[in-house]
Amino acid sequence: MVHRVKREWMEARLKYLNASAIKEMLPTTETGRKRTAKQIESARIKALARTFVSHVTDDALVSTGPAARGHILEPYAIADFNDAVPSAHLYHWDDVVCTDGVLGWSPDAVSVPSPEDVVETTDKYCAANIGEVKSYGTEKHVAKMFEAKESCEERWQLACGMYLWPNVQSAYLIFYDPDCDVRLHWKEYTRDDLEDEIEQIGKVIQGYIEWRDKLTTRGLNLKANSETSLNSDEMLAREQAKQSMNPQ
Repeated sequence: MVHRVKREWMEARLKYLNASAIKEMLPTTETGRKRTAKQIESARIKALARTFVSHVTDDALVSTGPAARGHILEPYAIADFNDAVPSAHLYHWDDVVCTDGVLGWSPDAVSVPSPEDVVETTDKYCAANIGEVKSYGTEKHVAKMFEAKESCEERWQLACGMYLWPNVQSAYLIFYDPDCDVRLHWKEYTRDDLEDEIEQIGKVIQGYIEWRDKLTTRGLNLKANSETSLNSDEMLAREQAKQSMNPQ
């Protein structure tokens, strides 16, 4: 099973912080262990490094196995969820990055139709509901069914959506496995439920911006890309062309 994403979407999402990066920069872990200043700075460097990517390789655009399965099953999951919770009225969104210039979020489902021919947007859509789909294997799917919603780490993706879009009032974690006796289950969050997470996201972003703006490349030995610089895919293509012209 193979799924290929749009290059424009992948390159757009790399320019911004995401929920995973936010979690790594929190002052404490999910288990309550305090992070050191060195650990937080390491997470900031890691997040900043992603923004330096100027070209996404062809291989990085392709997912296989469970990752591909998750992408492919999203529209089926949303259709099943809408049958179960018609009041949510979610539409499938695919390969769209919503951002405020620092944080990026790619929704799976929103209660308004996805914009056409848009890869990146700063618009704050007037959507009441959002959804995040997870198509795990059966073991994890069932484990998530019994996990308290307050401890589900996936809630941070919903909190990012609520942070960017103030009009969102309800958010759903949608767990989908059509090969399980319980094919669909979900957890619902209100804005009040995620109030603390939303506040923490704002603090993490502010700390990251202040740290980032103090960095300088002055005095470093480096060479930046130019418009004529070859990327790795182009270099590999040249080498393959040479080999085809000069077979052993």
